[in-house]
Amino acid sequence: MIGWLHGTVVEMTKPTLCLINVNGVGYEVNVPASQPKVQGEVVTFFVHTQVREDAITLFGFTTPAERELFLKLTQVPGVGAKVAMALLSIGPSETLVQAIYQGDERYLTQGEGIGPKLAKRLLNELKDKSLETSTALPGASITPLRENLPKGGYAEKQMALSALLNLGMNDREARLAIEQVYVEADGATLQVEEVVRLSLKKLSA
Repeated sequence: MIGWLHGTVVEMTKPTLCLINVNGVGYEVNVPASQPKVQGEVVTFFVHTQVREDAITLFGFTTPAERELFLKLTQVPGVGAKVAMALLSIGPSETLVQAIYQGDERYLTQGEGIGPKLAKRLLNELKDKSLETSTALPGASITPLRENLPKGGYAEKQMALSALLNLGMNDREARLAIEQVYVEADGATLQVEEVVRLSLKKLSA
């Protein structure tokens, strides 16, 4: 079972299918269309592995929470991996969560193959569930992790965030600390360990 991959993008073979090189092995990973990758980009995917009799399919997400959101979507009757990916492909995952909490059926129907009937079912099934993503809590305003990045720093930020969350840090505070570290670095390249160390220093201050 593959749960995590870190490698370099070879190409996007389809709008939602990313081929990455992990130590000389090529993996095809399905990713949301709202998160396109470019050749040569270093990426980290938190993976859900779907095993069927005729195929093994990998679905990749930038954070563990986004993967959890995907799994919660697939728990809705009539919603499989294809529909869940269509929902996540509309736009940022935090926008999807907001749409669900606000009962925005129109937003959901922007997903490929999602009609009003299915959108209503999704809203009814998910309106009372906890759907927080690592990008934002409902109603929160947090600087996206793609801002203030030196070249190639996106994967490092995501790995640092994951490490802080695994240490029990608050999601919002961890994100703000990471952003402050990168702002103060003023474009310098930082290693994951250094980002974590400096962020923990800020969180403990």
